[in-house]
Amino acid sequence: MGMDSSFSSARDVDITAADLLREPPGYSIPIHMDEPDAERVVDHECWRAGLLGESLASSTWTTRPVRDMDVFWPNPVIAAARSLPFRAASGAAEDAMPQVLANKERLEGLWSLSSSHGISWDELDSLYVKFAQTGHARKKQWRDNYPQFLEEAQRRAGRRASRQPMARKEKTWRHLHFTRLKRQYLHHWRPGMLTRYMQQWVTCRMVRREMNERARLLIPK
Repeated sequence: MGMDSSFSSARDVDITAADLLREPPGYSIPIHMDEPDAERVVDHECWRAGLLGESLASSTWTTRPVRDMDVFWPNPVIAAARSLPFRAASGAAEDAMPQVLANKERLEGLWSLSSSHGISWDELDSLYVKFAQTGHARKKQWRDNYPQFLEEAQRRAGRRASRQPMARKEKTWRHLHFTRLKRQYLHHWRPGMLTRYMQQWVTCRMVRREMNERARLLIPK
């Protein structure tokens, strides 16, 4: 696959990461693990599950011992979802309390028994294969377009060295800009991104499964 036309045509401005990554990377990370995104994801999943009614029971999640730090924890998205009170569903029967309490007991038992749920091993395998395949394809694109990246690095180096002739030699600037271009181009496959990618997909699936558990038998067929 050829390089984006914006790369070869942009001669007067530095190419940004957005220019380099204009072509979709081939896989997507659904969320980011910070507090604002946690609130957004949880609100969306509550809406999707129809859990917009009155709060009827509190969650015990906030009183449980803090989980040990590992590859999956801390996890603001799951913590935010599990800290929600148990609500009636919009459109649920008038006396929803018994079913809400039954769902609460069932879900809180799941928290104790399962460290991950809502996603199959087949789906995890598929996500891994997709990440690896798109990474290999992206690296091939880099190799195929190596002369153009080198030319771009040389252009940047010459411009930078002309402004600061005594600071660094042009060769040093070329190496710096070439390294930066490569880092930008392969940004989505840098070390640690596979773990982040898998972690966030599992997070999304777990939150959806748990919202379905909260809404279980609350909404009339």
